[in-house]
Amino acid sequence: MREKDAGAKAPRKPLITPRLWVALFCVAIAVIAGSLFRVTRLYQTTMAQADKLRAELTTEQIEKDRLTRERDYMATDMYVERAARMEYGYIYPNDIRFVAALEQDEDYGEDWEDPEFGRAVEVFADVE
Repeated sequence: MREKDAGAKAPRKPLITPRLWVALFCVAIAVIAGSLFRVTRLYQTTMAQADKLRAELTTEQIEKDRLTRERDYMATDMYVERAARMEYGYIYPNDIRFVAALEQDEDYGEDWEDPEFGRAVEVFADVE
């Protein structure tokens, strides 16, 4: 019998041992955890960008509404009349224009050089 045992092959060791299974499992968990961490960071970054874009959109919508109101106002007769009177100096035929202006005087000194000093002020009076 000893001859038979001597000729018999020794039992094969398994290719993947329990220790190797545990090591492979740990590596797989580490890879999955790393991927999950990267995906979570990407999600957080994307959500922060989305919040920022929503805030910008709200701001732009408010500005659009303001410009729309201004455009609508500028299309009214009231605006056209006011612009004609204030910006271009137009008056109605029965209006009297009062213009107050300062003359240059030596007492004013350096203030006279200031462009805001002595601006003409126009007052429109409706004469009946």
